[in-house]
Parts: sequence; C-alpha cells; structure tokens
Amino acid sequence: MGLWLINKLPAGWETGLIMAALMLACAAPLPLLPNVSATPRVHSLSGEIRTIALEIWQMLRSRLGALSALLCIIPIGTGAALGVLAQAEVAAHWGAGPGQVELVQGFLSGIISMFGCVAGGYACNRLGSRVGYAVFGGLMAAVTAVMALLPAESWVYVSGSLAYSFVNGLCYAAFSAFVLDAIGTNLPATKYNGFASLSNTPIWYMGLLLAAVETGFGPKNMLLAESACGVVGIIVFVAVATVWRPPAVPAATAA
Repeated sequence: MGLWLINKLPAGWETGLIMAALMLACAAPLPLLPNVSATPRVHSLSGEIRTIALEIWQMLRSRLGALSALLCIIPIGTGAALGVLAQAEVAAHWGAGPGQVELVQGFLSGIISMFGCVAGGYACNRLGSRVGYAVFGGLMAAVTAVMALLPAESWVYVSGSLAYSFVNGLCYAAFSAFVLDAIGTNLPATKYNGFASLSNTPIWYMGLLLAAVETGFGPKNMLLAESACGVVGIIVFVAVATVWRPPAVPAATAA
C-alpha cells in the first residue's frame, strides 16, 4: 500500500501521514484488551539470562523445536521474489508498466496476502502447521515455475504476482502456526521473536541469490531458481522429518 500511495500523492509527508494514521487505527483497540501481568522476576539478571538460554536450548533439542528451526532457515516460502518483481526493469520483461507494478505490488498485494493469511490459518488446522508450511512452500515454487514458463506478457505478470502474494500470505499463516506450536507457554514472546529473527536468514540469502540470477540470467531464470530452491528445501525438510521420527509409545501392558 505504501508503494501505491507514494505514486499517487505529490508529497512524501502525505504518504507518511496516511500510513501513520492507519497504524494508529490498528493499535486503537489495544486499550480494550485485558491486561496481562508480567511474570515476576525470581532471579538476578544473569540468572534470568541463563534461564532463558536453557529454556531455548531445551526447546531446540526437541524434535518439534528443531524441525521448526529448520523450517526457518531453509528456502521455503520466503517470498523473496516480491522485491525483485517490484523493480521496473524486471516488470518490463513482461511488458508491465508502472501503473500495473504499483497496483499489484503495492495496494493489491497487501489485500491478497491478507486473504492468504486467513485461508492459511484454516488450512493449517487440517494439515498441521509444519506440513502446511511445506505444502505452501511447494505451491509457491509451482507459482514461480508456471509464471516463468508462460509467455512474457503483462497479464502473466499481474496474475502471477497476485498468485504469489496470496501464497505468501498462506506461508505467513503457516509460519505463525508452527512457531506457536513450538514455543509452548514459557517465555513465548522471547521464543517467538527468536524464530522470527531466524526466519530472516533465508529471506536474506534468497534475496541476494535471486537478484544475482536476475542480473546475470534474466527474470525467467530468477523465478526458476526460486522454484528449484523451494523444492530442495522441501526435500531437506521431509528427509530430516522422516529420519528423525518420534519414539514409539509402548503399548499398555495387559493386567
């Protein structure tokens, strides 16, 4: 939405003012929520740090925590192509003009992603959070592959970008779901932000990779590179999850 407003309004401060008002509107209901008291500190600062480090270490040693951390660092559902597709010279490959770029990568992208988040939440209730994330990552790889193989026309850019934004919303929902499954009830804010920080790793290296591929080999190969990385990431996750199975629960002994 910010990109769309910047191109519509003559002064930058007008865009900032509108975005600030929207953020304040989103925060307006917070005073109506019940207050949750912080857990009282029972140790010194160094003791609290040791407690937090131990809690995180124990979580990461578990199968659930380790698989969740793995999903945060492999190239699944990163949405990294959005930044590259928003560049004018890349969009020009499909014959898309500035108006189409600002519409699909700005205003409509946020709305479509929102619907993807809602749909992704419902899907994760049925598939499971980690399976859902892998499935959505595969769907993202399929979208970029199809977009790369279709003719380089503006309708492909528009429809492909919107489909990508929708799947990106699915991945956002699945990420939140598997992280909430993994963090439990102890130190949830610290653990969640740790996973959120870790998940920036594939966005960073995929952004660099896709930009380099686009510069050297063109937009279509950039999309195919993202698809290939997504497939490799899914294979790695399935292999680790298959090898590291939870221990079998022994059958109850008959009385």
